[in-house]
Amino acid sequence: MKGKDSLQNDEEEASSSMAFNKLDKSLYAPSWLAERQVAICALCLACKLSSKLQKRLVQESVITKSDNSPVSIADFAVQALVIHWITRAFPNDHFIAEEDSTALRKDEKLLKDVTDAVNSVLSIDEQLTDSEVCDLLDLGNRHMGTNERTWLLDPIDGTKGFLRGDQYCIALALLKDGAIRVGILGCPNLPLASVPPNSHKVGCIFHAAQGVGAFVQEIERGAESYPIRVSDVSDPAWATFCESWEPGHSSHELSLEIAKILGVNNPSVRMDSQCKYGVVARGEASIYFRFPKEGYQENVWDHAAGSIIIREAGGMVTDGFGQVLDFSKGHYIMQC
Repeated sequence: MKGKDSLQNDEEEASSSMAFNKLDKSLYAPSWLAERQVAICALCLACKLSSKLQKRLVQESVITKSDNSPVSIADFAVQALVIHWITRAFPNDHFIAEEDSTALRKDEKLLKDVTDAVNSVLSIDEQLTDSEVCDLLDLGNRHMGTNERTWLLDPIDGTKGFLRGDQYCIALALLKDGAIRVGILGCPNLPLASVPPNSHKVGCIFHAAQGVGAFVQEIERGAESYPIRVSDVSDPAWATFCESWEPGHSSHELSLEIAKILGVNNPSVRMDSQCKYGVVARGEASIYFRFPKEGYQENVWDHAAGSIIIREAGGMVTDGFGQVLDFSKGHYIMQC
């Protein structure tokens, strides 16, 4: 259809296993259509799971990691679910993801809760055991080779926003030969504001592939995908900029200072997670500032999906010195 991405998925979630068996391997490149199909299906299911868990979240389901960041049942459940979904279609692919099974193997109740959550969105013949859930989580804790196909996953990006009942996203990207080839952001609480006649709906998926463009759609398999472009605002005085809600990792003061130097007059839009990349990619904001505080290293899963979505929407993502980001060196982003 003219002006719209022609991604077409199988009609029913119940037939998902059969659909993956029929994937045409010739589609793997250069359009990365097969990967986008599978990843979008995975995030549709993961968004529905995370939304359900957010609505019934209780404080007992939250633990604190060694870096004092929170992690919930949803972080574990979504990671296991997405890796399960991807490995069925691409069993030889690798993963780098935020969580592992260490905490679950020490807490029988937490492990059962996570397994029950994952199984709640799987069919009867796809139910996973506790051991299988742990093994799936640990698939995300591997080192990547230079040329390996590696998926970078943040199961709940913006956990603090998730815990507040606010914005968060599920971020997934495919790295091949040192470059991001595919990126998908599932944003369950972000309105489809720029997609008439669905602007009143809440929840969207942004997706992009190298050389194909960037798109947004509802969180439904087979939903229409609409092309998106970054803002054409050229005068900084009219620009709107985004920054993180939480000041723990990014300096609000430095963002404000740089905005003043650039002549940006509008106040910032503060938002959790890589949803900010989606907002910029569809032209609702012009700039996203993130300046890590001293000692903090950026993880690859925090920016990989968002970066290709911005690039395919006509924008660019660099570090503070104007250098492109290198996602090929492991868990942390390196300057090229």
